Amino acid sequence: MKTFLLPLLIGACLLVMPEWAWAQPSNSSNPQVLCFGAEEPYCVDCPAASPNGSAGSTYAWEVISGPFAGTIAINPAFPSQNHILIDWATSPADNYVLQVIETNAQGCAGDPMLLNIQITPEVTPTFAAVGPFCTGSPIAALPTTSSNGITGSWAPAINNTATTTYTFTPDAGQCATTATLTITIDSEITPTFAAVGPFCTGSPIAALPTTSSNGITGSWAPAINNTATTTYTFTPDAGQCATTTTLVITISTLPEVTVNSETICFGADASITATPTVPGTYDYTWTVPAGASDPGNVATFTATVAGNYTVTISTTGTPPCSSLPASGTLTVNPEITTTGISHN
Repeated sequence: MKTFLLPLLIGACLLVMPEWAWAQPSNSSNPQVLCFGAEEPYCVDCPAASPNGSAGSTYAWEVISGPFAGTIAINPAFPSQNHILIDWATSPADNYVLQVIETNAQGCAGDPMLLNIQITPEVTPTFAAVGPFCTGSPIAALPTTSSNGITGSWAPAINNTATTTYTFTPDAGQCATTATLTITIDSEITPTFAAVGPFCTGSPIAALPTTSSNGITGSWAPAINNTATTTYTFTPDAGQCATTTTLVITISTLPEVTVNSETICFGADASITATPTVPGTYDYTWTVPAGASDPGNVATFTATVAGNYTVTISTTGTPPCSSLPASGTLTVNPEITTTGISHN
């Protein structure tokens, strides 16, 4: 802030004036131009050698023109009424006239001294919106010059992990107010998918969906494999605040089984047994020769009819995986025909 010096002219009373010179600062003009809300010091009759005014004089200060809404107070740095501080506060942008009248010790008033003052409105710096961004995405430094030409700096530092409001503080010497800019940081969404499978080895598997249940688009890798349990990774398309996710498709191996072959004499019984490679609980489906009874869902049974006995076993879980057919053969030796005993 600069202190403005006002010349004191003598009124009707005869005053013996001290020798002093007055001047406005070299960077000021008439009128004085202030920013909205400024607080400024003023003085009159205040040369550097004797800054406290004329002995015995009083000074009456007043803003006589303009919608003044501030306060006038003695400057606490000086003990005399010839130094004041004006807080222009909420005085709107307009033209004002500051007046001071000195009255000397003899009660004689001097001519009013006037200073034209112009208050200009504070400019609000404007900036284009920035973001939103995904958590962790790089964010470029914010511009240090606003769209309407105000220079300044930002605080706090850029944070790409949480929504943050940044404050722009204009550089000194500009009639500008602070401004704020909020950068929204969106949390990454995890794409969700319904479970797929399990499947039996070799079963057809449809292509996985390229849009998640919660609307994220993307692609899967690796290619579908229907021979082994595989973990597939979904990678979202660019431009979505979404993370990768995985989906495991379980492939159940097919059971394996063998059936024994037997040879019996005519009239004897044979035990036909299906033996799974991996012990467990299975469903058994038999195909038997003509004339033989269907044994039902059993692993072993008694047979007397010659021919091929074929079985398919299925697991009892989900899904039920079935084996390839396996067969065993029952051979029945023919009945022996013995002729009668003869006497030689």
